[in-house]
Amino acid sequence: MSVDVTEEEKLFADVRSKIIEELLRRKLGQLSSWKKPTLLHSIGPTDVDVFDKFEAERDRLRALVRSKLDSMSNRDMMHVVGQSDDYDSVSAEEWQGFLLEEISQLHRNLPNACGSV
Repeated sequence: MSVDVTEEEKLFADVRSKIIEELLRRKLGQLSSWKKPTLLHSIGPTDVDVFDKFEAERDRLRALVRSKLDSMSNRDMMHVVGQSDDYDSVSAEEWQGFLLEEISQLHRNLPNACGSV
């Protein structure tokens, strides 16, 4: 038995996906667009493991935030986005506090181009 997905459902799924991506970008800030630099051979110390560790932690936090967003009801998501005054749903403060310390710590540990923090 197959379930037909209406155009409206497809459109809503697309809109929800875009909202999730925007909330993920806002939550992680510059971490969401950080890319591991390509290092050329150079003179001097370089700790390339710093980039791998940073990227792994960033990816871990991104996955946790994504999972939280995916598990939210549409009602909760609209409240977080600020499109709803429904006080029975997840609070904006709760969302802002979610992984706040971990994300802030990762921002503080953003490695520079030489691999040092």
